[in-house]
Amino acid sequence: MPEEGSPPQIDPCQHLRDRIQQLGQEILELQDLLDSGEAPTTEVERFRAEIRRLEAEHSRTVRELDECEQDTRKQPAKVTFGQPTFQSDENFDLAISDDKRALTLGFLEGFEVTVGGSKSPAPTATRAFFLVLPLEGYDDNERVEIEFFCSNAFVATTEGATATLVFSVNGQTTVADFPQNSEQSFVQTLKFTALSPSECRLCVFLLVGRDSKNPNAEAFLSASVLDAEILPRPG
Repeated sequence: MPEEGSPPQIDPCQHLRDRIQQLGQEILELQDLLDSGEAPTTEVERFRAEIRRLEAEHSRTVRELDECEQDTRKQPAKVTFGQPTFQSDENFDLAISDDKRALTLGFLEGFEVTVGGSKSPAPTATRAFFLVLPLEGYDDNERVEIEFFCSNAFVATTEGATATLVFSVNGQTTVADFPQNSEQSFVQTLKFTALSPSECRLCVFLLVGRDSKNPNAEAFLSASVLDAEILPRPG
C-alpha cells in the first residue's frame, strides 16, 4: 500500500483496459439490437460489419494489453554509470546519484560559443565537449535505454546569424537548429538505446555563424548542464 501522502501509482496499461471494456459494451449493444429484431432491415448488414470491426479492434487491444503487462513486469536493467575514462579539457562538476543510475554534469566555466561583435569578428565559430562514461553491471543481450538532456541551454541570434547544437551518444544524434532572430532557453533531449553497450561516448558540439557582409550579425549559444538517467526510472 502506498505511504500516506505519496503520489498515486499510475497504471501504464489502464487506458487499454478501459478501451477493452468500452469495445465489449459497444459489441454487446449492437448484438442485442440485432437479436431483438428491432434493427431496420436496411441497417442489418452495416451493424454486422461494425460488430466485426469492433471485435477485430478488441482482439488487437487485448494483445496490446498483454504486451503492456509483460513490459510492466520486467525487472529494471541493472546497468549503472561508472566514472569517466576520457574527457575533453572543459572543467566541470559531476554528480552521480547513490544508485549510480542518474547523473548531472555542470560546466564550471561555461560552455558557450560566440560570433560577431568585437569579441569574435570571424564568420563562424565552434566548440566541442567529449566525455566517455563506462556502463557497469549490464548482461549480454540486454537492451539498455538512457535518457540524456542538454539543459539550461540558451541561444540568441540577430539578423543574418544562425546557431546549431549537436548532441550525440555512440552515433545516435539529435540536432537543434536555430534561425536568425532567435532568443530562447531550451532543453535538447536524446533517448539512447543499445544492446549491451559497454560505455557512452558523449559529444556536444556548438556551432554559430553569421553573414560576414552584415557587420551587425551576432550569435551566441551555450549549454551549461548535462543530465542522464538510466531507464526505467524507479517506481
